[in-house]
Amino acid sequence: MKRLALAATLSTALAVAAASAEAVPPNATPTTAATGGTTRKAENGAWGVDLSSMDTRVKPGDDFFRYVNGKWVERTEIPADRVEAGGLATLQDKALEQMRAILVEAAADTGAAKGSDRRKMGDWYASFMDEAAIEAAGFTPIKPELDAIAAVGNRQQLADLFARNHGRLGLKPITVGIDFDRNRARTTIVNIETGALALGSRDLYLDPAYAPILEAQRAHITRLLKIAGFDNAEERARNMQALETKIAKITWSATELRDDVKKNNVVSAAELAKRAPGIDWGRYLAGAGVGAPPVVNMSTPSSIVGMAQLIATEPLEAWKDYMRYMAVAGTSQYLPKAARDEVFAFYGKQLGGQQEPKQRWIEAVLDAGGQERPLSDMMSKAYIERYVSPDAKPAAKAMVDNLVAAFDARLAQLEWMAPETRAGARDKLSKVSIKLLYPEVWRDASTLDVRRGDPVGNARRGLALIRQENLSWLTRYPDHGIFLQPVFLVNAYANTTWNEIVFLAAIVQPPAFDPNADAAVNYGAMGAIIGHEVSHLFDDKGRASDGDGLLRDWWTPKDAERFTRVTKRLEQQVSSYEPISGKHVNGALTLGESIADLAGLVVAYDAYQRSLGGRAAPVLDGYTGDQRFFMAYAQAWRWKGREAAVEQLMRTDAHPPSAVRPNTVRNIDAWYQAFGVQPGDKLYLPPAERIRLW
Repeated sequence: MKRLALAATLSTALAVAAASAEAVPPNATPTTAATGGTTRKAENGAWGVDLSSMDTRVKPGDDFFRYVNGKWVERTEIPADRVEAGGLATLQDKALEQMRAILVEAAADTGAAKGSDRRKMGDWYASFMDEAAIEAAGFTPIKPELDAIAAVGNRQQLADLFARNHGRLGLKPITVGIDFDRNRARTTIVNIETGALALGSRDLYLDPAYAPILEAQRAHITRLLKIAGFDNAEERARNMQALETKIAKITWSATELRDDVKKNNVVSAAELAKRAPGIDWGRYLAGAGVGAPPVVNMSTPSSIVGMAQLIATEPLEAWKDYMRYMAVAGTSQYLPKAARDEVFAFYGKQLGGQQEPKQRWIEAVLDAGGQERPLSDMMSKAYIERYVSPDAKPAAKAMVDNLVAAFDARLAQLEWMAPETRAGARDKLSKVSIKLLYPEVWRDASTLDVRRGDPVGNARRGLALIRQENLSWLTRYPDHGIFLQPVFLVNAYANTTWNEIVFLAAIVQPPAFDPNADAAVNYGAMGAIIGHEVSHLFDDKGRASDGDGLLRDWWTPKDAERFTRVTKRLEQQVSSYEPISGKHVNGALTLGESIADLAGLVVAYDAYQRSLGGRAAPVLDGYTGDQRFFMAYAQAWRWKGREAAVEQLMRTDAHPPSAVRPNTVRNIDAWYQAFGVQPGDKLYLPPAERIRLW
């Protein structure tokens, strides 16, 4: 019953999307719950917006997020085991529960054929959930990793271990992977970059304001190393943190890492050795499994040079203690409760504000099949078979096509863009690949050996499988039919390398899309998500690549200058927002998402107007169609996070905090007209100051 009900819901949702997405003739009636198509009730309120969540004491022109969501914010408590609560977070909980049901059944089916997908999923899940066995095993399961670290006696052995750790459990401060060549179509290249900071953000090590966090980290490292049985833990912690601080100094900022052009640095292997002395690069590349490539891409040149120097000069014991800590912390989910609790106490509670660990089954689902995990496609396939009806995918395409058509219409009429740039933009849009719900090609994990009762071994073999798949791309370009994320994640993404937009199955459900909601609501919510992803292909990152995913400047200098000038104003606008007192959004880091938010909303509004086919939208509960459209947009960003978690995201996440994202409405004339926003209102912008891109 549960399977059929959900499959029917998703199929119906997409069918309604198709019906309301196509331009409707002037004499037709749009097919939605609110316009007479059905009497079924939407999930939020009667027609898709929960009016009881609104705080009408707040003027929409002062704080649109609070106007739509204020009462919800006041009455919502963040669960103790979470750092957030909100519409999409709730939907993700639902999808994980669905995936859990599949895994629990598989784990109970001990008679499943050995080597079958069901047996692999069940054995992985059961192994992760057997806490008694994990407790009894202690730290013995990671003894091979700790022994390998202890055996390092010189610089060459240190570099050799870093190289071998590719596809294994363990630290690799210089990573070697196979990526897509941004200069040649349908070609891969060996890509080199750095990454090793336990805290993630370089600022935490370098900004004096975060000294208390470093002190807390030092105490945490000491405690964890003691739990793992190491002596002199305090000295090891100090040495490790001193090394990390030096690594932070050479690490690129999160804003710099967004620049694909800056990260495109193809050099010969000989040039790599010349520019980054300190390690034997031929030996390192071979040890990492890529052989002797004639050319490589130095993704972050200065940090690669700096890291090679640190490997060659920093105390060997500091590196070994760093590896020991990372080995224990990185596998803590498979280790005794004392280690797990310590890792949570620091990363979850102190840094994120989370009061209790997440339920273990959630970790089990994501450990087996989360992003870049070995069973992600196997589990996604099981999810689709149970929860998504066969006719869902073709039904979804119509709404997406309408959004793409609306975007193309805007490009065609864009006065500020030169004809040659406009032609390039429309050519790129015409080549966009739209992937819906689930992949056409499933990645194969049939050779993976999953053993019940061996969680660490399963992790090792899973990493090796993923590494082998990545290495295979050197000689066999991957099929574009694959997805890069599991379908049970509530997400959509744009992949500029393949010029594609992907909508995962789990996001195309209420409350993101509601088959019983008013068309204005679905366009304001799901339509804006679709428009957002399309526009990523043209944001400050996306515009650097063409319709074939190659890095090529197809803009005229004048158009590029105007785009940069206008987006700088958007960056400044977003930087003025203060989600936490005294803490402003990093508008440069979040610029791509801010561009996509604005463009997506504009295009979704156009598509909504197209769907009406010239007819006036009805007034529902006193709200016009335009009001419902913008209210749905703000409701889609309904979110509440713990202050520590919000601050952490603001340092590293390219997405602005959800509470400020609805502010993008202040750049759209129709919003002012819909809500009577006037000078003096806090969000009011004079027409000349409103950001207009597309």
